[in-house]
Amino acid sequence: MRGAVENGTRVVDHIARILKDLGATQVFGVTGGSIMGLFDALALEDFEIYMFRHEQGAAHAADAYGRIARRPGIALATSGPGATNLVTGIANAYFDSAPMVAITGQVPTSVFGRDAFQETDIVGVTAPITKFAYQVKKPEEAGPAVRTAYRLAVEGRPGPTLVDLPRDIQLTKYEPRDEPEYLPIDFAKYQPPSPDPEAVRRAARLLLTASRPVILVGTGVYWSGATAEVIDLA
Repeated sequence: MRGAVENGTRVVDHIARILKDLGATQVFGVTGGSIMGLFDALALEDFEIYMFRHEQGAAHAADAYGRIARRPGIALATSGPGATNLVTGIANAYFDSAPMVAITGQVPTSVFGRDAFQETDIVGVTAPITKFAYQVKKPEEAGPAVRTAYRLAVEGRPGPTLVDLPRDIQLTKYEPRDEPEYLPIDFAKYQPPSPDPEAVRRAARLLLTASRPVILVGTGVYWSGATAEVIDLA
């Protein structure tokens, strides 16, 4: 770590350490006024930061990283057009089941609902194409929100998640004490359902009696690490 923030820890410093503890080492993005603080905190934690000319490129890079590394790619963007420029990459990750965590800057909470410069409801925009989209409204929500987003990106069927961080929350001095690990959500509903045992037996009988069986598999085999089992079955 190249430096330290004096006179207390900011929320963004807390987030950077959480991401590091979760195993993240690289981020992809475009900086801007509403996300600059987080970029600064990530640099202090020695993250590899890849800057792009356009946020869509950063989102696609995070998507590709997630597919190859099998852990969430992190995409960062500022408020307004910066956040909306991520949408195509987020949608691509959603439909292709690639793990990604998008972290967007947002205008200060004091000007919410006042048509402030670059105020955009990015949570509402991305809700249909993410597994989880959440706007942090209190400093104590930031850590649990990031951990929840990271976990849900790989829980069950992988996919993108989003955390929206107002600028004033990011820069608030904050010392976590007795902070919950996650937001209070039901993780069980994100787990893939178990197959019907009778349906499995019926499928096995069909394969055993077929003269020219064909097995059609998708990327779920890759994500579950079942390639060897499918090859053995074939």
